Amino acid sequence: MNAFLIAIPRRGVRVPLRRAETLLATAGAPLVTPCAGTIDAIDGVEGGAEMRTYGTATSHRTGDGLLVGLAGGPELVKRANGCPAECVPVSARDLAAAWPAKGADALNVLSGGFAAAVWDVSARRLVLQMDGIGVQSLFVRVTEDAILACTEVTPLLAVGPSTPFDESALTDIMAMRFLAGSHTAWRGIRQVTPRRRCVVTLDGSIAESPVPGFAYDPHDPPPRLEPTTAALRSAMRASLERLRDAGVADVAVQLSGGVDSSICAALASKIFPRCTALTFRIDDFANPELPRARAVAERLGLSLHVAQVRSSDVARLHPWIIARVQEPPLHYNNPAVVRMLEDARDIAPDVIAGDFDTLFGTRIIGRVRRQIARRQAVAWLPSPALRAVSTLLRASGVDRLRRAAAPFDSTVPELIRRSNSLRITPEAAAALPAHARGEFPSEDLFEHIFDAHMPLEDAGDLLYARYVAGACVRRNTRFADALRLRFHYPMLDAAVMDIAASLPASLRWDPVRDEGKPLLHALCAELVGRDVSQWPKFGLPSPDLAWMEGPLGDRLAASLADDAPLAPYMDLRALRQLPRVANKETLWTVMTLDEVLRQGFRNMAT
Repeated sequence: MNAFLIAIPRRGVRVPLRRAETLLATAGAPLVTPCAGTIDAIDGVEGGAEMRTYGTATSHRTGDGLLVGLAGGPELVKRANGCPAECVPVSARDLAAAWPAKGADALNVLSGGFAAAVWDVSARRLVLQMDGIGVQSLFVRVTEDAILACTEVTPLLAVGPSTPFDESALTDIMAMRFLAGSHTAWRGIRQVTPRRRCVVTLDGSIAESPVPGFAYDPHDPPPRLEPTTAALRSAMRASLERLRDAGVADVAVQLSGGVDSSICAALASKIFPRCTALTFRIDDFANPELPRARAVAERLGLSLHVAQVRSSDVARLHPWIIARVQEPPLHYNNPAVVRMLEDARDIAPDVIAGDFDTLFGTRIIGRVRRQIARRQAVAWLPSPALRAVSTLLRASGVDRLRRAAAPFDSTVPELIRRSNSLRITPEAAAALPAHARGEFPSEDLFEHIFDAHMPLEDAGDLLYARYVAGACVRRNTRFADALRLRFHYPMLDAAVMDIAASLPASLRWDPVRDEGKPLLHALCAELVGRDVSQWPKFGLPSPDLAWMEGPLGDRLAASLADDAPLAPYMDLRALRQLPRVANKETLWTVMTLDEVLRQGFRNMAT
């Protein structure tokens, strides 16, 4: 476990944390045994602020009134002209030592996945910040009696009065099935987001301000493919070598047979004494990535462990997955991922993954260029004509025609904003509240993951990276923390990210093949083979509809029952009657959100 909980009384009386502590200590049960927490506290100020840390999270208190908590794998980035970035591990004690001179700016030089909380007694304020990518999580709640912050949502439900479901979160849940903005599923509980700092004062006010984050800054002249590929190979190898030199000998590599995982497997196989590839097989489902993973493992001389995913595993793991993700999970394949991680505990405690390859480019660059062209093609029409065409297309009832209306009534940023939304049929939309019909995520989410000041190609690329890869690494972190595993992402090494930031759009998207990350394709061809670099991407598929109708059938039925928690917010009777195939995304979202709410209500203090 890698978590902290800080409680700051507002009325001079210590905050009862017993139930919150129990929820943190037992996170991951029944798959793992509970873990004990440690306590750091500052007494005598407003009744005493207290910090609980679990697992590898660290805390530190100083004599002059600082209480610091730090979770994840924070590192100090050191850059020198002409040299790759170097990273040094940082603890809560290190952060406390830097605070008097640098203040909150001490957080801006940290790299790696981290969540930080600093209570400054003299300033009477709590500073909260997390990594710029979203590897870790951080949440804050203000009640009449206390200010609370935690790396998990669930413990905050167990302190103070019960909090209702936040209906406004349905906008993002139904559109994206991922809460990337400041909203959570619970009213009064706020999420700290990447590239934002939250400052909470003792009067309960919360102020948010931007902090530096990853941004594309192409070199002039732009880098060339061959030397950049060599620099990327060197930086990724150095990242893994530092891990080996820190004493890690046994690693497991998630291997789909795709470009990113194959690169990681190829490099790790040459660096670590014992390296095992991981993939999965699902009962009664032909996983198209399994033969590819076998072929890559054989070519690299790696042992391949295949985790078996049975229907009973899907039913067994579903509530555990929801308890760890604590929101409707974006990915269908979570049971397969957890099964791999369960088996990984007997293989190696350190897991290497190729996630955040999206920083090196995505297909969305081509999509943005096409959206710009379509918008320009109709821009000559007067506004009444644009509205009339849009109205006709949207009233057609034909899904393809409804989507074709977008260039007539939307700006390019709006087109980008809706380009990743989940598909909701008109029949399903009619059963949902007006603000949750899927076409647009909320302004809050868009503001937090879309950089409007960037060129549209860069902003669209980063939005996609934060949405897809951000959801993936956040899920991985929560699973791994509970299972006592450690994830390592070579793509998030500071030197590797510097290379990604240097790339112009021309090196992040191949217009001939209409695919992203040409630099990674080139490196994969060099390390593993050109054939592997050209395999299509499947993304660890899973039989989601078969699961909803099989091992999760009872849970789907319960989520659509007349007395289900979501009954006040949507027409569940109409949703029950929808065709399953065309509406599986909507039904999956409702089913998982139902489980989030049921678990949350059970965990509330009163």
